[in-house]
Amino acid sequence: SPDGGDPAGERYSLVIEDGQVVLRAAEPVGVARGLTTLIQLMTTASSRSANEIRVPAAQITDAPRYAWRGLSLDVARTFFPVAEIRRMIDLLELYKLNVLHLHLTDDQAWPLALGRPAAGPEPGAPFYRDEDLRDLVGYAAARFVTIVPEIDTPGHTAALLELRPDLKSGRNEVEYEFLPGHRRRAVWLDPELPATFELMEQVLAGVAAIFPGPYLHIGADEPRGMPDEDYVSYVRRLRRLVRSLGRQPLGWQ
Repeated sequence: SPDGGDPAGERYSLVIEDGQVVLRAAEPVGVARGLTTLIQLMTTASSRSANEIRVPAAQITDAPRYAWRGLSLDVARTFFPVAEIRRMIDLLELYKLNVLHLHLTDDQAWPLALGRPAAGPEPGAPFYRDEDLRDLVGYAAARFVTIVPEIDTPGHTAALLELRPDLKSGRNEVEYEFLPGHRRRAVWLDPELPATFELMEQVLAGVAAIFPGPYLHIGADEPRGMPDEDYVSYVRRLRRLVRSLGRQPLGWQ
């Protein structure tokens, strides 16, 4: 289960008969799933008036087929205010999804307070304060949704290098051909630069302190132009760092 518990806790039974509703579950999350089903039955009932909702008799025994039922939301390429993310969590609850994968960083933006220089965010650029993210974690947990944060490195870090020129080593900004005759610029974090892991230790420790779930996503995809041996060295060290923080690393393949 994405929260580290037993997926069987989501099981419930719902019986509607003889003018009453009986919901049974072994865990609070099962009660929540059963109440969601009851709400769905009520909102789709054919006969409704201002004072009465008639729900047909039913016997439902339900459990999830998949323990991990998630939605990925990219807040780096498109910034979503906290209120919009809360609305997304409400929809996850309604459809009994239990994971919100927050793709927090990418080439286009680094919308975190963590890892920024002392001067703070550039004027006018939206970003999430630590307290904003803690608020979302609590809001999601109350609805039995686990937030899995993703800090995508060593590639997809153009925005970070703009904020932190000290991460430029002279070899980690390259051009590559993505179509015949068309070239693009790519950047990656250099594992041979001491500042790289000084920063990543700070950022990931801060992320782990905000998001209490068992998983921390490290991205690790598409480091264009990064030598294979450097990539392997970087990912291995980052995995060790995540595990030292008491989290299980996830990544893209």
